[in-house]
Amino acid sequence: MIAMCLDIKLLQLSAGKYGILNLIADLSKKYGKDQPFKDEALFAEIGKLTYPEIRIFLEKYVAGNQALPLEEILALVGVNFSPLVQDSTFTLGRISFELDTDQRQRISNLSNMNAFGRAMGYQVNDIILSLNGTEITASNLDAAILDLYKTAKVGEPMQMVVLRKNAAGVEEKVSLSAPMVKVPRKRVNVLEFDANASAEQLALRDSWLLEKIRA
Repeated sequence: MIAMCLDIKLLQLSAGKYGILNLIADLSKKYGKDQPFKDEALFAEIGKLTYPEIRIFLEKYVAGNQALPLEEILALVGVNFSPLVQDSTFTLGRISFELDTDQRQRISNLSNMNAFGRAMGYQVNDIILSLNGTEITASNLDAAILDLYKTAKVGEPMQMVVLRKNAAGVEEKVSLSAPMVKVPRKRVNVLEFDANASAEQLALRDSWLLEKIRA
């Protein structure tokens, strides 16, 4: 987090021309890779190589005890930061999947199943054939779930067709269905691109992200 904040500050002050990779290269050229520094000496040297604002930043947030200003720093590159987001999301029932030996999506664990999962009537070892009409393969289950959530509405039925062994041990198709519901969700340290970012923010974001690609 410190490196990220320092990188963005450097790019801001240099109009996108100088980031943390440049700083590391300059320090290595001047002092070598193995020379140790005390924090106060290093901060002073970084301030000389870069900007006084960088020295102040390091003394305040690295040497000092103040929390990193993540919201302020990330806003410079048009990214919204929220330490905690409480909202709601659709659920498939809090069930676990895995591929069986035939590369089919198998329901493997129901220990955390919620009320929606119970309403669906899942059973361990059910093989998922389709989800709301979309055929499920070894590789597309996550995408099918995301697509479902994008258009789903509370109260609309979710339909899943599974293969389930009957009493004789023969697999047969079983249709499962229940009205879709949303459940509470907590997310921490959430990052989202600001849809209303300015041209200046977007330019700085491009410099920041391109630097990561070059690294």
